[in-house]
Amino acid sequence: MAANRLRFAFFAMLVCLVLVVASIFIAQDPPHRPIISGPHSLAYDIVRTQDEHGSNATYRAADENFVFIIRVVYNGEDVTEIFGRQARELVELLAATMSRRDRVFGTFLTGDVLWEIDLIHGGRPIHILLSREDATEELNFWYGDASRPMYRIVEPEVLVEALRRMLESL
Repeated sequence: MAANRLRFAFFAMLVCLVLVVASIFIAQDPPHRPIISGPHSLAYDIVRTQDEHGSNATYRAADENFVFIIRVVYNGEDVTEIFGRQARELVELLAATMSRRDRVFGTFLTGDVLWEIDLIHGGRPIHILLSREDATEELNFWYGDASRPMYRIVEPEVLVEALRRMLESL
């Protein structure tokens, strides 16, 4: 009988310890990570074509960690060609922009999107959405594909301002 009480007390203490440790991890902010991480190189010999079926592009890459900018849209206008001339600066900006894993669900209005950037990094897609200041719902996140988590951009106003300055300087 005393042995059963001792086992029960030990089990109860173990459950409490697990709950305390789990609550500490849940309460912490998830770690931050850059949108583009690790070493990277730019794709080169880019040829963009357009036909009745849409746009297409071919490119070469020096290694597996290449970055290829597919599309940059500002306020509904395709500005990919403009940013193509500053591809290195755009990639470095995204490599310096931090994000954190987040639970981002739901739909959004396309009118809320100020910036939309599509790229490939290391053979994987990255889709970045930044919302307008007056948006009905704040977007400001990026994701790889539907099977991977979304990441909320930390200090999105800094990224939006830097993109605006880059656009104005061209």
